[in-house]
Amino acid sequence: MSKAQWLAASDTTSPTLRAKLLQARLDGHPEPVNASALIHDGNGRYLLHLRDHKPGVIWQSGAFALLGGGRTHDDRSLRDTLLRELSEEVPDQGNPDRLRLYEGVLLHWFTPDELNRLRMSPATQDVIRRHAAASTSGRAHAIAPSQEHGEARSC
Repeated sequence: MSKAQWLAASDTTSPTLRAKLLQARLDGHPEPVNASALIHDGNGRYLLHLRDHKPGVIWQSGAFALLGGGRTHDDRSLRDTLLRELSEEVPDQGNPDRLRLYEGVLLHWFTPDELNRLRMSPATQDVIRRHAAASTSGRAHAIAPSQEHGEARSC
């Protein structure tokens, strides 16, 4: 499909589709469908999760990512999503190198200058680098969700 564009439901030319969209009461604003935690140790290191290698089953299979995941029908909020995902992925607290994981291969601390050596999404690298830059300037509290990548992040 080329030259795709977004239309308001009321501007849709198909009467059947327009009726369905209006009945769904969609407001046209994207709703985040996942939540991730940007976890850092305050000394320039970030905790990353090596995801299981299950192509077609797991998003970004076999790549390093932030802890978190997709929202389910039972999650009332993105906070609920994040808390559920953290409890699923890291059921215990302690040294990440010694934790038994229920999901994923390993947890490990990395500095921003190590990120280029890892298989991970450019969006994840970007949010870590932006946080690190803000941290060194003394203004890092939280980074807003990245709408261009459709990912919600908190730190």
